[in-house]
Amino acid sequence: MNKKLTPTSFALLGFLSRQPYSAYTLAERMKNSIIRAVWPRAESAIYNEPKILQKQGLVESFQEKTGKRSRKTYRLTAAGQQALREWLASDCAPMRIEYEALVRLMFSQFGEPGELERCLQRIENDLATEQQLTTYGIQAELGNWRVFPGSETQQVLLISFFRHLQQAKQAWLEEAKALAANPITNPEDAKARYRELAGLAPATKK
Repeated sequence: MNKKLTPTSFALLGFLSRQPYSAYTLAERMKNSIIRAVWPRAESAIYNEPKILQKQGLVESFQEKTGKRSRKTYRLTAAGQQALREWLASDCAPMRIEYEALVRLMFSQFGEPGELERCLQRIENDLATEQQLTTYGIQAELGNWRVFPGSETQQVLLISFFRHLQQAKQAWLEEAKALAANPITNPEDAKARYRELAGLAPATKK
């Protein structure tokens, strides 16, 4: 398997394993698919990727008639299918969270009064936007609904992941607001809460 391939490359190979696509329709599928929420990439990168895959022999192109015009369409080769299988069988990178609002929250005590509450408001606004985008993604999927045999479970699981994640964020926000209203000021109380969150038994008193 070519080491230069990225998860974006394999995502496109995954789409092409379902059916042939032009570069434009591939970009549209990525844009309107819920997968964009877990792997957002610039459309320009998606447009260029099929050419790279073709040079490596993982896809091949042919001219497809659409009305009076023809367009270059890509389909998966046997080598592309094998590369996709090898990638799926390999280890993947762990999930990472890069969220500036949480970094600001960590040091909000050094800001102006009310900075913690403002951080939480930003997070709440972001969550509302995320929920709207997820709903939009689901609606877009339904609007262009096509049943690809064998992928129904995977599609539902991806949507389910986001909804559960959003529910967990909402529950955390409620807890965070309560703590902001009644902050922990005793180091020992904070330490006890740390132990509780880590699933550790309460410290024994000497």
